[in-house]
Amino acid sequence: MARLFTVCPDDANWRGGEIDAANKWGLPGVICPRCGATWSNVGLSYPAVDLSILPNEETYRKARPVRLEVFIELQRPILPLMPDGSIPPPGTRFGPLIGEAKGVFDDFAWLNLWTLLIESQALERLHLAGVCTPIGIRPNLTFRGRTSSNLLELQLEPHGKIAPSAFTVNVLPSCPSCGRNPNSLPERLVIEAPSIPKNQDLFRARDFSALILATERFAVAVQNLKLAGVVFHEVAVE
Repeated sequence: MARLFTVCPDDANWRGGEIDAANKWGLPGVICPRCGATWSNVGLSYPAVDLSILPNEETYRKARPVRLEVFIELQRPILPLMPDGSIPPPGTRFGPLIGEAKGVFDDFAWLNLWTLLIESQALERLHLAGVCTPIGIRPNLTFRGRTSSNLLELQLEPHGKIAPSAFTVNVLPSCPSCGRNPNSLPERLVIEAPSIPKNQDLFRARDFSALILATERFAVAVQNLKLAGVVFHEVAVE
């Protein structure tokens, strides 16, 4: 059985690097008339997807909730641009990060708990070690002070599905209109083995995209190469 791990910041050895940035574009949140929720996704971003080719690209620069029918109209032009063929939920971010950075960074850096960046040299070392790495997109960061860094934002696609056995209560269905998942992330994670991609060693959980998952190959390579900035916690697979 494949081994799988969550990927988290190594807070105990944090060197003080900070990033204040956001992706250039994003889908708005949605106000759903069916389930009554006003919501947007947390975590899912496609920094390599360029919305500048859309005639109304400026519409995607402001975060706000919109009615479901408006959201669907804004979502439709993006569907052909999705690299994994998925349907982007409300709140999905696109384009490079734009903002500021300061301090000293490790091989991995974090904008927040769900946005992972990596030094370009570290990404190349992982690739040479045989790891199936996601693509890295250079952010537009202004570095304050004397430090600078060749950081890349990793485009982590959603794959891993949390198994029903992980939930201690009945799993509720997603809203058929807006797709909102009403379930909370379970304390004990169990990932369905068939949902683990064979050609990607670092990815997101499908229904909880703020959760970053890594294969054993990725975790071992990071440890062997002594790359800093992340810690791993094993999760169950079934």
